Amino acid sequence: MTSTKKYLYLTLCVFTMVNTNFLKADCVVFTKPDSADWTMEEYQDRITDNVWITRKHNQSLFNIAQEEGYSGSNGSPIGTLWADTTTAHADSASYTSFNSMHGGSTQSILGDTVSLYLPDENLYFDVIFTSFSSGNSGGGFSYIRLSVPSDISCIVFTKPDSADWTMEEYQDRITDNVWITRKHNQSLFNIAQEEGYSGSNGSPVGTLWANTNTTNADSASYASFVSMHGGSPQLIIGDTVSLYLPDENLYFDVTFISYSGSNNGGGFSYIRTPVSSLNLEHQLNPNRFTITNNYPNPFNPVTTFSYQLPESATVSLRVYDLKGTLVLNINEGFKPSGRHQIVLTASKLSSGTYFCVFTAGGFEKTQKIMLLK
Repeated sequence: MTSTKKYLYLTLCVFTMVNTNFLKADCVVFTKPDSADWTMEEYQDRITDNVWITRKHNQSLFNIAQEEGYSGSNGSPIGTLWADTTTAHADSASYTSFNSMHGGSTQSILGDTVSLYLPDENLYFDVIFTSFSSGNSGGGFSYIRLSVPSDISCIVFTKPDSADWTMEEYQDRITDNVWITRKHNQSLFNIAQEEGYSGSNGSPVGTLWANTNTTNADSASYASFVSMHGGSPQLIIGDTVSLYLPDENLYFDVTFISYSGSNNGGGFSYIRTPVSSLNLEHQLNPNRFTITNNYPNPFNPVTTFSYQLPESATVSLRVYDLKGTLVLNINEGFKPSGRHQIVLTASKLSSGTYFCVFTAGGFEKTQKIMLLK
């Protein structure tokens, strides 16, 4: 298997799962996809030197740092105790094994906050399970793990489908002027400053978005929310994007966990973590390669990518189908530094999902696109 095909295969395996880990101890999004190799570090939640949580294909959770597999007699990863409530509401009598905590049905705790306690280290975490494959389905699971207490305000926000967007609990009130929510059949909007989503803005008023984390973004990266996700918010689920509030000069890393499709009730959820304001010179004088999501996406049959080069480079765009076969190769040649566009015309391709590999000098980025005819 070529490296490109291997990359595409891995992307397909994990794309629908939450697959981003924050590099901060206080807020972690962890995923082991179905059938992933539990012996690999990336599929183990290495909480401490002695507690590495993972799962075999047809067993419950175990601590691979201290045991070879799940032990029914323990009913829990070695070195862990669990409570079926938040850490703030738990007491010593609340903690038991993982199996006893969920009562034999892991599906019953999906979306709820439970408490994880590591007695040997005296550490506590709030854990929100977002998936847990049953039976012989491959041993996949995912969760959000938050340290308790936490010095950094990592926010897990959810507006359920059909929830009343006018109620405070279904608005992410980031500042006095930015309250993010969503009506049942629209995109995000800022209810503190507008009555609903505005297609002309394409973004909640007072917000800009970049399709990368804040550390890797520069001033050219930021656009409207709709431009950032290219017309398909499902494409960014599990990825970390950057949210910028220019009026307050505030930055956040945002990982979308869910985003309901049209007319399904307007539900969405994400993790929002504050990031220190970036150096102004870096913002005004971007010095890295960037490429935006194509727009529109889905498309038929023409779509456009915008990109920026900090220096002259040879540019190309390769398009692969789901089997990893190269179906289009656009060679842009040698381009000077600055902002450019690539127009992709897919009139000879069939409807479906494709992966585009953008290359500029030593920079490379892969993006998912959808052709609908």
